[in-house]
Parts: sequence; C-alpha cells; structure tokens
Amino acid sequence: MKSACIFYIDDDVDDIGIFNECAESLGHRSISYSEPNEFINRLKNPPPAADIVMVDLNMPSTSGYDVIREIRNTPSLSKLPVIVHSTASDTHSIQMSREVGATMYIRKPASYSGMKKTIMHVTSINWRTFKTRDDNFYYSPDLPRPKNPAFYV
Repeated sequence: MKSACIFYIDDDVDDIGIFNECAESLGHRSISYSEPNEFINRLKNPPPAADIVMVDLNMPSTSGYDVIREIRNTPSLSKLPVIVHSTASDTHSIQMSREVGATMYIRKPASYSGMKKTIMHVTSINWRTFKTRDDNFYYSPDLPRPKNPAFYV
C-alpha cells in the first residue's frame, strides 16, 4: 500500500503519539482516537475513508471487542481490515478477537522500531486478497511466533 489512511483507537495517549509519529514517518496518514464513540462515528462518516483499522482491546469505557463488533455490523465498514493492536498475548484474547471478526492480531510492540515494523507489516499486505488463516492471524514485531498451534485459534 503506497500511502494508507490508518484509523487507530487506543486509550493510551502516549501509544497514540508514538503510533502517529511512526505512521507519518513512513508516509501514512493516521486518524487516532481515544474515545470509541467518536472513533466509530468518524469511521461511518468519511472522508477520509479508512484503508486499515487498528483497535486496542483493553479500554475503560468500551472494549476493543465491542468496537470490532460495531464495525462488522456496519455494512459500509464490514469489509475493512480490522487489526487488533494489544499488549495482551493470551490465547483467550486472540481467540475472542478472531471470533468477533478481527482480520489480524498484532501484539503491541515494546519499541519504536517495533511500532514501525508493525505499520510496515500492515501496510505491505494486499488487503483485497488477504484471507485470515491460522498461520497469518497473529503477528508480533518483537517476539518470535509461538509454536503452539492452539495459540492461533
């Protein structure tokens, strides 16, 4: 993807700042929110239209799962790639994300370079032809892929 418009929601303003800085340094546009209702409203009312949506799971008012459900239940948004971007790496969080309709699960990186790798990864995928499978659902820029297949769903 040459230049993507990435919509990102996270309750941590520091994470939003780092994400925005990394995305913009790579030539992408980042539209970021910390409030789920504003985020969903903006997604539903372009321009700009999102190319990719990234969602933190653990937010105080509305969970990332609920945000994903809302996106998947909105016909005009239902085909968008929705990527979970979370520090959680437990099997339950990963499985639940897939069940509610996430396209991919990315473990939130612990470094600036990891964040850049994450953004490069999601913007290098041809989302029109991408099909979620067990072997491509989970990605971590900082850690090797776990060997347990049950980890992937």
